[in-house]
Amino acid sequence: MKKQFVALCFIVVTFTSKAVAGFGLLNYDDVPRHMYAGLSYASVDADAEVSNVGSTSFDSNLLGLTIGYQFDANFAVEARAYGNVNDDDINGVTAEVKEHYSLMGRAILPIDRYLKPYALLGYGYSQGRFASDTDRDSDIVYGAGLAIGNGERVEVELEWIKLFDDNFNLSGAEFSGDTFNFNIVYHFPRF
Repeated sequence: MKKQFVALCFIVVTFTSKAVAGFGLLNYDDVPRHMYAGLSYASVDADAEVSNVGSTSFDSNLLGLTIGYQFDANFAVEARAYGNVNDDDINGVTAEVKEHYSLMGRAILPIDRYLKPYALLGYGYSQGRFASDTDRDSDIVYGAGLAIGNGERVEVELEWIKLFDDNFNLSGAEFSGDTFNFNIVYHFPRF
């Protein structure tokens, strides 16, 4: 039910932003189709609940790359890849998100040239390690963010993304991970 709600919110933001732009309230005809690329720092806040043991949380830090294509002022598609740069110890046991890859759509609601809130929805692949157990999982990823710029090609983005919510094939365990990202993105000129 939660995933359907997130998908519905994503669709509403996409069509609402198109409608607002269509009524001439926002003039963003000067946003041509273009590619963009960025560097990301992601702080993963993960919770683990293991039956007969209890719950705990751990943190991982990831560095990533983003490559995207913006079709107009309101919609883009992007691919992301992250790798681990820091793991956490829980009572001497290593816990980490080793890597994450995702393909997402971005619904953008430009307030003006400087502030652009957006919603993200896509599909992601994560690899995690807890003690000596390493496993992979694919899941729906979703989130929201705010792009802040000065009207030029470089933007800073602050965002939250729900990265995973699964058991990673470990019986009796449930993992949930959120990321808080800081991105620096460069928008290439139209070619």
